[in-house]
Amino acid sequence: MKISIIGAGYVGLTTAACFAQIGHEVFCGESDAAKLHTLQTGGMPLFEPHLEQIVQKTRQTGRLTFGCTGTRSLSVWAHHRWETVMRTCRPLRKWREPSPNGQKGTGL
Repeated sequence: MKISIIGAGYVGLTTAACFAQIGHEVFCGESDAAKLHTLQTGGMPLFEPHLEQIVQKTRQTGRLTFGCTGTRSLSVWAHHRWETVMRTCRPLRKWREPSPNGQKGTGL
């Protein structure tokens, strides 16, 4: 299966690596240029036990690739129907909503 993951943080990168490890082709997109560069050059921007070894192995086999999540990239993914599944691992928006007692609260 071909899978696209948006966001290469703790959830996105771990999810992408695990899907690639079990044999899926995974594209993991990231909007942070520094983090993307780190991943594309073989570095690891975060620590999770055993994740670095899994990412290295799946990159070597070609099952895990990284790229930008800009608007153009997303339209190219859709046009070529790269993803069978697309998973977003980023908060898309935060807003404030009133709580039942009228005080302003936060929600996701």
